[in-house]
Amino acid sequence: TVYFLLIKSCVYLLNPSYIFLDGYKKVLAAKNEGRLQNIDLLLPVIELRLDMFGGSRSNLSRANFHIIFSDKLSIETIESQFLNALQQDYNVSPHKSELTEEGKWSGIPTIESLTDLGQKIIDSVPETERNHYGSPIEEGFNNHCVSLKKVQQLLSSPYFTGKFLTALGKTEWADIKWNDQSIATKKTLINNVDLVFISSANCESLIKARKSLVDSDVNSRLLDCSDAHRLSSSTDKDKIGKCYTWIKSDTSFEGLRQAVHLYDDRVYLAEESPISPLRKITKVKLEFPIDSQITTGSTTSSFCFSGTEHTIHFSPNLTCIIGGRGTGKSTLLNLLHEKVYPNQNTFFNENKLSASSGAISIDDFVNIDDGEENLQIEFIEQNQIEQFAADPEKLTEATFARLLKIDTSRSILDAEGKASYYLTALDSHIELHKEKTKTAERIQDFTKSLKTNERIIASLENDDYSSLTKDLKILSAENEAINRSQTRFVEYTKELSLLSSSKVETESPLVFDILSKELAVEVFSSIKKYENNTRLKTEVSKFNCNKPEIESKKQAIEDYLKGKGLTKENLNDATNATERVEHLSVNIEIETQKLAEIDAKIRGFTEINNIADHYRATITRILGPINSFLSELGTHVKPIRLEYAFNYKTLLYDIHNDLLEIYATVYNGKRRMDSIVKAFENIDFKNLPSQKKFVAAIDPRNKIGSSLITFFSNKDNYDIFVLEVKRKLSDILKYKTINVFYDDKPITATSFGQRCTTAIVILILLGNTPIIIDEPEAHLDSSLIAQYLVNILKSKKLERQIIFASHNANFVINGDAELIHILDMGDDGKTQITSSTIENLENRERLLALEGGKEAFKLRETRYGI
Repeated sequence: TVYFLLIKSCVYLLNPSYIFLDGYKKVLAAKNEGRLQNIDLLLPVIELRLDMFGGSRSNLSRANFHIIFSDKLSIETIESQFLNALQQDYNVSPHKSELTEEGKWSGIPTIESLTDLGQKIIDSVPETERNHYGSPIEEGFNNHCVSLKKVQQLLSSPYFTGKFLTALGKTEWADIKWNDQSIATKKTLINNVDLVFISSANCESLIKARKSLVDSDVNSRLLDCSDAHRLSSSTDKDKIGKCYTWIKSDTSFEGLRQAVHLYDDRVYLAEESPISPLRKITKVKLEFPIDSQITTGSTTSSFCFSGTEHTIHFSPNLTCIIGGRGTGKSTLLNLLHEKVYPNQNTFFNENKLSASSGAISIDDFVNIDDGEENLQIEFIEQNQIEQFAADPEKLTEATFARLLKIDTSRSILDAEGKASYYLTALDSHIELHKEKTKTAERIQDFTKSLKTNERIIASLENDDYSSLTKDLKILSAENEAINRSQTRFVEYTKELSLLSSSKVETESPLVFDILSKELAVEVFSSIKKYENNTRLKTEVSKFNCNKPEIESKKQAIEDYLKGKGLTKENLNDATNATERVEHLSVNIEIETQKLAEIDAKIRGFTEINNIADHYRATITRILGPINSFLSELGTHVKPIRLEYAFNYKTLLYDIHNDLLEIYATVYNGKRRMDSIVKAFENIDFKNLPSQKKFVAAIDPRNKIGSSLITFFSNKDNYDIFVLEVKRKLSDILKYKTINVFYDDKPITATSFGQRCTTAIVILILLGNTPIIIDEPEAHLDSSLIAQYLVNILKSKKLERQIIFASHNANFVINGDAELIHILDMGDDGKTQITSSTIENLENRERLLALEGGKEAFKLRETRYGI
């Protein structure tokens, strides 16, 4: 099924013959002789002038009425049952009726008799007016009329049932005046034909002409046709081949008839053909060995696609695969999925293929589009619709994956990227707070130890002891400085190594404010040279030469204290007190400086409070057009609405779990979620109060509550907890969700069938990669499919390729499938494939045999009043 141009690409030729079939006979004979090879189909058309109206002074006041006959009708049938039967009811235009007897024209229509009529008309006007008239044959045709009632009566014959279409010339019809006498008849005439013909000078004129029909609330099934009065080389609009109509169907009369039934879906008015979905599968070729087998559990049987080569084409729009159970419908779709995504298909994970040579790979025997790379599809296997309907989280995941694909502006990714960056920064900020607490605790411990050692020294203070400890103090200070420098050297070497690495995108947090990446590479290079320079390393090691002297000084102090009669324990404390004092003093200085640096970084952090709100606004904006579409698809199904939400329920659970973790870690207590929930039930974690109010709101009547009151009474503990809660409130990636509503009710409160409907709507509507669904009709009401889902199909298939395996006629017929593959199982156990279309009458009975097939065709025929 393709779009074809009427008649620009010379696929379809409607051969107008006024009241004769001479022209049709001529071109048909040429076609049968092997000429006109660029024309695939010839249809006979009779054009008649109706004896109606006359409200305009223009010669075009009579409507041009066209009957398009099927090519399956013989010329003899059309002539004998229609044209000959019409001869007794030919009239002459009312304003020329004086030339005939009682307005009737007694001549039988022939070229000669019409020429004679035309000459009489010309002779009847003053000679001075005759230059305004055409040739006698032209005037004879222009004034030769017929009764519409008689035409309709003859077309109601069983000979013509389903084998003709009627059309009206738009230009002639529009020329008839709208007045009180003609308005009703004028509307009735155009509304009772199948099509309206026009030959426009350009596309703009064509679109304007159709809009005028729409605005007039009349039949707007307009076709722009080649009104072939001139050769194709002419600049005149009425030339052979000028046409702006594309029709999507088989090149057959039935294809044209089906296009009438679904005009809005099958007819496209433009200079160029419509663009099909960009991502699509064009064909798949299956070439499995003749001895291929499939094993399910302990059962092995011949593989239904073995031996016979199959090349299966797919429409860029909607392809339906039909057939009885066990004919290979699902197997074919699973082969496509396994080919594109190896080892991800459930069916072939459970059912293994093999041949006499052993296990075989599907990838070796399935070829999609001649090996096109980077093919992407979405595959929904049997019963997976039900899984989406039963699992809101799975539906949320699928929805967000699709929103990312339709968000061409990348606003979702941008919002998620900013959120991710902020969360990383917030993690570092939280770690700084934790490090600040640990640093403050270390300073406090060092200070206590320093005071203890200072008291020991003070208790021994005299001139002799001071003299002994003076040199040790100086040496210890030098040693601490050297140790500190070496430690910092090792730390900076590691940081510079990371910074100079090509894998590091940003500066290290320890040195980014000092060195650029380029400078870091240079410095690190120098350090590497040092590491390989033995002489230089020897020189540096000389800085540690004071260690023997320190030990000597310590021994002198120990000898002195022994002479004072100190016990061994006191002797050890006193001997090391001076060295420990210096060591602790240096560490306090280092930690104090570190604390100041941490404080500076904490003060420099900028909070962003609208991360979640910005993300909500972004998703809501993208969902807007989708929700609008879902609310306007008909009255048979209530509106479906998708709404972004922050999953506060899950967040609250995670916060309570964190509190349990704190209790278990700090107080080694048993975990009891109900006690945590009870203790903190009065706290709104979305808007945390001050520390004082927070502590006061904790329920103290249980052990966990009272213990955590003590914990959060520490300001550092509270500050860190607040930051961790803020982080969760900004974690849109973890806590994002899509709430689905059906008729303004949460989807979880609706029937399972309604949930399945909602799931399939979302899956089809969102996304642009080919979507393959195996039997989507499960749990769906047939009338729901006919009245609602087919509208979504017909809209979405214009921009997304859809492939269904289905038993439901409404998907196939009223979804207007462009291509249908009918699968049967042969006597040899091999799948046989017949490709067809809705308009292919040879396979119509097989479509009627589908579930609800007759009703689906009836609905299709009557829906548009045709």
